[in-house]
Amino acid sequence: MRVPRFKNERTTKFALLVGKAVTAGILTMLTYPFILILAEGDLTKESLVLFVLGTIVGVLSARLVLKGKVSKKMIKMIFVLTSFSILLIISLLDMGDKSLVSVLGIIMGILTYTSVKYHFADLEQEIKTYYEEKDPKRYVLFNIEA
Repeated sequence: MRVPRFKNERTTKFALLVGKAVTAGILTMLTYPFILILAEGDLTKESLVLFVLGTIVGVLSARLVLKGKVSKKMIKMIFVLTSFSILLIISLLDMGDKSLVSVLGIIMGILTYTSVKYHFADLEQEIKTYYEEKDPKRYVLFNIEA
């Protein structure tokens, strides 16, 4: 049980957005070395920038395609399809290092968006129901179930 820290719904949603952005950034930075190991590339600033830009494009495209709705079945399908596409891209296509890192960044961006959206969905729903059924004293406990 948690007490909400913000009295305003906009502030709460902004804090949730910042939390999502930080989580996505951490996931991006954690996956970058693994992608370079798979792609057998060098750790350079240019490859990092290309990977991050590819991840941003992947997140935006996943957001447009999924329209904010993610289920467990979709998560499994997306993970299976993207892992197969990563293997195909690395093994079959003879791409340069720069384009390979960008394409892998796009694929990882799709995975990042779906996982962050899925794992933050319960908290978003809890915040939405809290502000819809707000107590006049503005003091209601969150019921977050694990």
